[in-house]
Amino acid sequence: MSRSIYVAVLALVSLLLFGCPYESKIPISRPTEKVNNSLLGTWESEDEVYNTYIITAAGTHEYHIEQRTSDGQRYQYTGFVSVVRGATFLNAYDAKEKVYYLYRLKIDSSSRTVTVMPFAKELPYKFTDTTELNKYVWRSMNLRDFYDIGEQAVYRWVRPAEASNN
Repeated sequence: MSRSIYVAVLALVSLLLFGCPYESKIPISRPTEKVNNSLLGTWESEDEVYNTYIITAAGTHEYHIEQRTSDGQRYQYTGFVSVVRGATFLNAYDAKEKVYYLYRLKIDSSSRTVTVMPFAKELPYKFTDTTELNKYVWRSMNLRDFYDIGEQAVYRWVRPAEASNN
């Protein structure tokens, strides 16, 4: 099988196996947490080999997140971190779809890894108020069913932000 067919089949299979995470019209909070410089750079995962993420600062409180797929596609997101009860959450905004994708991040600075846990797409509520969503996250964040554990992936930092723009 040629390489291009293999990559196309891999991309299709990954779309079928890995569904979209929970979509929200609103974020967990407003962007108040300053950019964490240890998150800047290029990130790759053995769990999700078909994507590379390049994260740069997009301001004092926001990140620019570029997703590059193994078949050459690129997707852009604007993200920021919310902290709830000491836990870190990523609000990744897709301007084309006009939705936030919500994830819990477990950051291990010593090993330069981040475990990304998407919210379960089957969550029973669609929130219209940030305060209510934040309260729901506060109450539910330690429940296993709150996350799509099958979609969890561990990412390793591979290059600094300065070397990521190629």
